[in-house]
Amino acid sequence: MGDIFEKQLDTLLSEAPARARARQLGTFDELTAGGGPVVLFGAGVLGRHAAGGLRRAGVEVAAFCDNNPVLQRTVLEGLPVLSPEDAVLRFGRETVFVVTIWRDVGGHPLDAVRRQMAGYGVSRVVSAAHLFWKHEQVFLPYYFLHRPDQVLRQTEQVKATFDLFTDETSRREYVAQVQWRIWLDFAGLGKPDHREHYFPPDLFLPRDDEVLIDAGAFQGDTLRNFLRLRGGAFRRYLACEPDPANIARLNEFIGGLDSELACRIRVVPLALSDMRGKVRFAASGTQNSAISETGELEVETAPLDALLGDDLPTHIKMDIEGAEPLALIGAEHSIRKSLPVLAISVYHQYDHLWRIPRQMQVFSERYRLFLRPHGEACWDLICYAVPVDRLLSGSH
Repeated sequence: MGDIFEKQLDTLLSEAPARARARQLGTFDELTAGGGPVVLFGAGVLGRHAAGGLRRAGVEVAAFCDNNPVLQRTVLEGLPVLSPEDAVLRFGRETVFVVTIWRDVGGHPLDAVRRQMAGYGVSRVVSAAHLFWKHEQVFLPYYFLHRPDQVLRQTEQVKATFDLFTDETSRREYVAQVQWRIWLDFAGLGKPDHREHYFPPDLFLPRDDEVLIDAGAFQGDTLRNFLRLRGGAFRRYLACEPDPANIARLNEFIGGLDSELACRIRVVPLALSDMRGKVRFAASGTQNSAISETGELEVETAPLDALLGDDLPTHIKMDIEGAEPLALIGAEHSIRKSLPVLAISVYHQYDHLWRIPRQMQVFSERYRLFLRPHGEACWDLICYAVPVDRLLSGSH
């Protein structure tokens, strides 16, 4: 079966970059057939982001459209929010509806919106991803979305990473993710694995003396999950989180725990990187807080190797909004010495899919790599590196 996926990958990567580039720029117009007014279907964060970007590109947006009755008949970003029916009545059946709903739970409901709008006689319903391809100057890169020719110019790296994955499930998912980056094929993506983020029960054994590093601790979501699964069976928990609002919520949760349990949990209010320093940080009090040149806050950075005492890690989780490669460099000594399980996000930038697994594999030949999608529509894609002595039988 592995040969099938490898051949599929070879076929995907055989397209000429120039051809992919032309296809990228023309897909939106081809799908909309020169349609009429643009309405953004989904008035959430992504919809507002799309509206702002289109304004910068000089493109007029007619309105938002949303199924949520609470939002209907309100005004956001200077645009009316209409029901689907009202949007069709106001702007006509030639309207182009761009689906701007795209999240880890619920996915990207392009097919569902197409079916809904077909009931009103509307056929021009396209993905926000196609819109972002057309107006690349204001939208790209966007997380795992970039120009397809950028993928095709890294063919050798993409192929080399395929060979690193241990099981068929990972290889299948890897090819599907590459296919999406080149063709925006949502239907080709695998079903998300809704089992435990960062603690998949089919890959590795837990340890009663676990020393877990939680990079991107947010408000304690991973900590809550860990305690639910393990109770008090761990040695140390290091929660790294630079956003002050998130830290406050995290400390509030820890303060409500049993004192013996809480004393083994340490909150580190900084961002992991490859060296000590300071960076600009966009602190939003959400999961999207991230290092950013336009951030209003200045936070300290440090390598994980400089933060650890005698307790070398047995499990490292990283979900730090694109800073994972530098943080891995800063943890290299500890990783090589103790070979912890690594659970690293690979969806914050389009090329992290092949760059980060290669970076992880270099640490030790004893690691076996696995790829699991824990969210829908490309979100929450995690690469696991598991040392052979912690693998469950049947996982390799």
